[in-house]
Amino acid sequence: PKMYRIGMISFEDTFVPIDSVYDVARACWEKADELQVRMFMGGYAASRRTMVLFPGMVVDERDPQEISRVKRAKSEIIRITASHGGGISAIGIDKTEYLHEYSHRLKIMGEIKACFDPMNIMNRGKLGLCRGG
Repeated sequence: PKMYRIGMISFEDTFVPIDSVYDVARACWEKADELQVRMFMGGYAASRRTMVLFPGMVVDERDPQEISRVKRAKSEIIRITASHGGGISAIGIDKTEYLHEYSHRLKIMGEIKACFDPMNIMNRGKLGLCRGG
């Protein structure tokens, strides 16, 4: 079926340890049911130890209550993923509200950024990863 005819699609790009895939997927489905969110899921094995899951939610952008439920579901999916040792890909400006779930990784992200940007000129001050903001 053509999902775009049903409504806007919102994805989360998550990764989890391969041995947690079932538990994470099940918890995501349970949360979607609880919040009455229309969800579908895809994914692939990223490595021998990691699985990428793409929980997608369909949202009618004309329905403020549904938008609110989808936002809550996204937040819960991120929390569920983090609680199983996983994470989200592409933590950017739009996901800063979730950084508290991954604060232990910010130092590592800053060190990686410093390797590629020793002069601190790219995305200066973004996500608090840069020296001197």
